[in-house]
Amino acid sequence: MSFVRTIQISALNVAMHNPHSTEKYVALMKDANRDKKLVRFSGFNAAMIGSLSVPKDLQKNKFLTGEIFRFVNIDHELPWFNTLTSEEATDGDMEKVKIPEYLLPNFQRIEFVFNPFKHQLWIITQDRKESMGITRVAKFFQDVFDQLVSERRYPVIEVTPIPDQDKLETILANRSIEKIKIDLRRPNPDDDEDIQIKWQKKLEKLNAKQIKVEINSVEGEWLVPDEDTKEMARIAANNGNVSVYARDEHGLPYEESTQEKPLSIHRHVNSEMETSMDVLKRVAIEHQGGANV
Repeated sequence: MSFVRTIQISALNVAMHNPHSTEKYVALMKDANRDKKLVRFSGFNAAMIGSLSVPKDLQKNKFLTGEIFRFVNIDHELPWFNTLTSEEATDGDMEKVKIPEYLLPNFQRIEFVFNPFKHQLWIITQDRKESMGITRVAKFFQDVFDQLVSERRYPVIEVTPIPDQDKLETILANRSIEKIKIDLRRPNPDDDEDIQIKWQKKLEKLNAKQIKVEINSVEGEWLVPDEDTKEMARIAANNGNVSVYARDEHGLPYEESTQEKPLSIHRHVNSEMETSMDVLKRVAIEHQGGANV
């Protein structure tokens, strides 16, 4: 019997506008967990933050650990379907249904870790049958945080899936670009991130929460992004979106964006030696730097 399985990991950048601090990020996550806000997706799928653990020594351990609880939130007012008769279930059929309304089906646990110093959230998006795509994860946390911003007066919070940086560089190196669209939302840099600090100050000086730029080529020519454009695109990739419109080898137009190319990391988990949470923390440390957990 094999004890090794593969998990898929992605990440989010969580940017809180000023005033912000490590303590405020911790408080944000605690409030999100305490309030148990239910977020509904398409159909009857729903999710909430189910658990959160804050280490006693945050400077040493770095990560808050938690779980998203995902399930189907049944609308009990809608009729049921009888697969034997291919008809709507009768009152007699429904008398056989004895499930309390507080019990919900298709329960899944989605594990995540959050580094309040780097304000990044790393999550297992696929583990056997348990899955939640990073786009949906981003929407989930954006909805949760938006409610807290409204109710508790946190500064504006922007949630962005972290893209695959190698794919971003490939997009920008394309030699047949006709148009580039950059949507840069106000970043929340760390002390050692000079380029992000520059753009944060620029947006704050403008009293702007985002900058949108569209660059179009001269007819019959291709764009050649300079270093300033690439710099802005790299910041926007983690704080917004970058879209490139180009031509393929057959001259046909196509579009690529950083939102469509999120970071996706596959790792093996040997359940006899470690947990999926151990692997998730290790991946986050590898990509962020920091102390061992």
